[in-house]
Amino acid sequence: MVQDRGNIKWSSMMLPEHAELLKTMWAEDKKITRPLLDEQEKERLNEVIVLALKNQKIITVSAYHNNMIINYSGVIKKIDEINNKILLQNGENYSIPIMDIVDAR
Repeated sequence: MVQDRGNIKWSSMMLPEHAELLKTMWAEDKKITRPLLDEQEKERLNEVIVLALKNQKIITVSAYHNNMIINYSGVIKKIDEINNKILLQNGENYSIPIMDIVDAR
């Protein structure tokens, strides 16, 4: 069975500018658009976040940042209503804007 090396076999014949352009193009392919949440979904997220704060349970929050979805896990220590952020702690402290949250479990 023949094992193809894909784009690696062509890398020695590429100019550095072309290789950089390919990396940029692949990074663009990974970008996603911000998910739009309806009112019911926003209400569900609010309930999950408030319940996790009240019970001090570990929660996983998915947030949209720089064209990517990033998952954070930990215990919610505070909901900062003035700055519209939540403070999530799991060894490190994460300050996550509420408007960026797209899912919570």
